[in-house]
Amino acid sequence: MNILVKKVFLKTSQGLADWIGNHNLVQVVSPEVVAGPTHAKHSVLEVLKAFEQQNNISRSPEMELLVRLSGERQVSRALEKARVKGDEAVFICWNEDCSRTWEEFKKEFVKKEVLFTDPDKSILLEAMEKTAVFWMRS
Repeated sequence: MNILVKKVFLKTSQGLADWIGNHNLVQVVSPEVVAGPTHAKHSVLEVLKAFEQQNNISRSPEMELLVRLSGERQVSRALEKARVKGDEAVFICWNEDCSRTWEEFKKEFVKKEVLFTDPDKSILLEAMEKTAVFWMRS
């Protein structure tokens, strides 16, 4: 499976929600909820595992990713935490044709792609743990 993660500056966010809604297995989120590309990829794998084991919280994989990245069981809180608030965003794709999806997204929304690296190991591990076990909190 191919998981593509890119950090970008957007030229516009107008129409972004509709674009995401028209593409399967793609999400665009605030960089505040993603502790690097490894965290994003781990979160996608946790989403796939949740659906496979039927312990997903939301009905769609795209929303499940927001729930897991944000560490919020409540969808409305997850949406608020993960929504793009400025011009900086993280593009996450795990569909069969991420290259084509990325090129389409880039053409329509991206002003500039920026280097996206993992943080210090302790920060990364904490974020990955939150993604994996957040649902255990009451």
